[in-house]
Amino acid sequence: MATIDIKYITEVPPYLETAHGKAWRIDLEDIRTRLGYTKLDDSVIVCRFVECRWAHQFWANYVISTVHLRDLPGKEQVVLHLPGATHEIMVSALSPDKVPDFKNPFSGHMLPPNFIGQFICKDDLEASIRTNKAINLILDKKLSPDTDSCRAWTELFSDSNFY
Repeated sequence: MATIDIKYITEVPPYLETAHGKAWRIDLEDIRTRLGYTKLDDSVIVCRFVECRWAHQFWANYVISTVHLRDLPGKEQVVLHLPGATHEIMVSALSPDKVPDFKNPFSGHMLPPNFIGQFICKDDLEASIRTNKAINLILDKKLSPDTDSCRAWTELFSDSNFY
């Protein structure tokens, strides 16, 4: 069996660390500024890197992001898979041969995503809180970001659908 050189984040301190993993906030405003965007140009409200070496034997890093499902001017119309959905969460494993890139957090995803689900919240703050609770569960080793746990993610986001 070939060994894979798993790359870890070492130069940026996490905002949260437990015995089971670490989490980093992605500075969305910095990314938007560098790309010439404003908050009105994209729908991302939360983006986090999560490192949990226990979840899979070959990769340890994941990106978890939540977007609002409001239509944006000049962009394609949002597709709702759940009537009344307001937000969507995506969990993706990151390629083990790359260190997660804070300047381009959506690069290095392995396909397909581990989980995508739409859900209903009263506002972006509530969706952010719900996303952060899922991250806390990962860091408490109560929820795996790996594909083997799609059922648990679906239950956690009980109003969501997996597609």
